[in-house]
Amino acid sequence: MLSGDIPRPSRRIDATVSRGCDLGLSRRLLPWPALLALIISGCSGPIEVRKEVPLTEDTAMPKGIVVMPIAVMTHKSDAIEVAVRSSELAGWLIDRTEVPVLGPLDFKTLKELDEVQVASTDTDLVTQGDGTGLDLRGWWSLHALLTENRAASQRHTVDTKTAKGTDGKTIAAVYGIESQLRLELVLRDAMRGRVLAAVVIVAADDPSDVPLEGEPRPLVPRMFEDALKRLFGDALERLQGSPIRAVRSAGLLVSAPALAAQEFPGRPSLASAYVDRNEADRDGALFTVWDRVHPNLNVNAALTATRAPGVLVTKARAPLQVHDVITEVNGQAVRDVYQLDRRMRVCGQGCTAKIARGRELIDMPLPWAALPRPEVD
Repeated sequence: MLSGDIPRPSRRIDATVSRGCDLGLSRRLLPWPALLALIISGCSGPIEVRKEVPLTEDTAMPKGIVVMPIAVMTHKSDAIEVAVRSSELAGWLIDRTEVPVLGPLDFKTLKELDEVQVASTDTDLVTQGDGTGLDLRGWWSLHALLTENRAASQRHTVDTKTAKGTDGKTIAAVYGIESQLRLELVLRDAMRGRVLAAVVIVAADDPSDVPLEGEPRPLVPRMFEDALKRLFGDALERLQGSPIRAVRSAGLLVSAPALAAQEFPGRPSLASAYVDRNEADRDGALFTVWDRVHPNLNVNAALTATRAPGVLVTKARAPLQVHDVITEVNGQAVRDVYQLDRRMRVCGQGCTAKIARGRELIDMPLPWAALPRPEVD
């Protein structure tokens, strides 16, 4: 499990509720009519904090943060769900901090996702490449466990309004699914696994209320946003720096083919399920991924980004055009925004990128403002 003994007095907040759907009360305090209205409205319940141990003010700031693959244990979760959620988590750090970020596209996980505790031993980060690997001393690792408890429900409603001439009552059975999501975030010392901060939150969800496109569980991003802010606490201000990175990452999108190719212990990749299928079937599977990360993406743009995997540009920023795909920076492949960020930290304003534009491959300079150089590229 992700939880561990916190080596200091912990500040626990039980039955604390974050505002959700304009409600500030715990669902346990809501009368049945209010709960019924909440379900009918399609809005998920309030977030309840079960444990909160944020970073302390004296915690030294990290050289970088390793985002571990999220252990997603929800209904029908697969490798794609893990890959997308992990990419979103890395993107949150890219937008709100200035430290280098490593993500699942940078390493292999050696244990089941819910058993990973120490980045230096439970991944190949230290041993990959030329054998020297990465020195994780001074790095943090961010671990997440998302679980779901589902139960079928049956309620009876009585219609007391009867037609004229009848004296019976109509009783109707209403069937549904009740779900409670639990999110646990733990921030650890990446080298030794020592727990630095931890947050556990829960919330009731309606799994039957699935949007037609985009995020299938709208409550989940809201839970991550709430838990991450609690986890980092006041330290988030110290991790922030120049707004350059957040501005630069806006309009850049992770590669769907890279997400589809990701596999984890016990979870085969989406690509492996289509390896013996025809090209049309493979493209169709990837379109479902694109629809998840970028609803209503232009079909031609999706085809370009599928044929030339890389970071997709969705907002023009000179010299890049909308629907360009950045496949390399200074000869090194990029598949997600956190990789692009690290590559550009190394070359600064002297970066040369390989761009897929339609059917063309173009080499061009990327004279974007530089950020501090990391210890890892």
